[in-house]
Parts: sequence; structure tokens; C-alpha cells
Amino acid sequence: MLSVLWLSAIGVTACVVMWLRARAFQRATLAAQAAEWNELAVQQLNADKNRNAHSEFQTFSHAPDIRHHVVCAGNPEHPLVVMLHGFPECWVSYLHVIRPIVDAGHFVVCPDMRGYNLTSKPQATEAVKFSEIVSDVAAMIKHYAPRTQKAVLIAHDMGGAVGYYFGMKHPEMLSKLIVLNCPHPRALARELKTNWTQRLRSWYMALFQLPVIPELILLAWPNTSIAR
Repeated sequence: MLSVLWLSAIGVTACVVMWLRARAFQRATLAAQAAEWNELAVQQLNADKNRNAHSEFQTFSHAPDIRHHVVCAGNPEHPLVVMLHGFPECWVSYLHVIRPIVDAGHFVVCPDMRGYNLTSKPQATEAVKFSEIVSDVAAMIKHYAPRTQKAVLIAHDMGGAVGYYFGMKHPEMLSKLIVLNCPHPRALARELKTNWTQRLRSWYMALFQLPVIPELILLAWPNTSIAR
């Protein structure tokens, strides 16, 4: 009986180790694919060479341990437009709107925010608080618009929430704030307190507050879970 239990334990352990190794390989494969897809997206953006788009990694002085992947397009002397993506997305969300904005006479900076795509992924939850991401955006504006230190900020979904908080903390750095598909934090808080329909529609926010489980779901079904 004891030998059967030992064999069962060894078998379960071996299965878990194999599963973890397979997931590690999958993560590495996905990272390689992400780098390739990013390069293809930049090439597509550069179909017209006049747009001068390029992809770069930028480390800002206020956070030396964070390297941001940033896609820039247009003439740096033109007025700055910073575009923040949503969850679970990256700069490529804006691929087809960068061109018209550049053609309208703007310099576009499209970063991957902390934890997304090719930007650094800090492990500590404190490192991805809104206050830290707001500081990243302020540093980007100062870096890419050193003369005016102002920008038009276009923000979608979770990036929209960052945009609202940025507007509250640094209104002097905004020429305009354009938020897509994200309610104002006060309106959302009011509805979550009083509206059960909104609570049910926002169920995924509660899911992502749980430890470990969201990561396991995303690792087990990286394509289908995100697509849903």
C-alpha cells in the first residue's frame, strides 16, 4: 500500500513538473512571438517612410528598474500625442490610428505600460499602482516634449483610468485628455455601490484581485481566455 502511495506521489510530482516546464516553454515562445509581431507592426506602420516610425526601449530616471517599450512616429518637433492602451492589450491597439494622427501634424508616442508586452513586468504589486503608472506618463511627456512639457493624452479602457488620474494630478501637462471606453472613476464607484447590473458586468475586476488563480487561467489558455 505504501509503495502505491509513493508511486502515485512521484507520478503526480512528475506531471506537475512537466506541466510547469511546458508552461515555461510556452511563455518563452509567446515572448519571442511578441517581439516578432511588434517588429512586423512597426514595419506596417512604416509602409509610408514619411512617418518615421521606430520602436525603442526607454528607461526613465525616476524608475531605473523599469524599461518601457515605446513606439514613436512622426516629427519630434511637432506637438506630442501620448496614447495609452487598455487591458490586456499593448501599443498595437492604436496601429491603425497612429498614421492619421501623424499626418495631421503630431508626434505620436505609444508606450507599452508597465507589465504589458515588451515593457518590464515588476513582480511587486506596489510597482504597478496607478500612482507609479501616472509617474511613468509624466516622465514620458517631459522626455519627449522637453520644451512644452505638455501633450494630448489619448487613453483607452484601463489606460483611460490612468488618464483620469493623470489629469487630476498633472492638469498642467495636458493640452487635451481624450478617454475612450472608460467611465470617470467617481461615476464607476457610484454605479458599483448602487447598481447590481454594473457589478455583474464588472465581475472580472474582482477575479483579477485574487492571488494565483488569474495567472493560472491565463497561462492554461493564453489565447481563448484573453479573446473572451
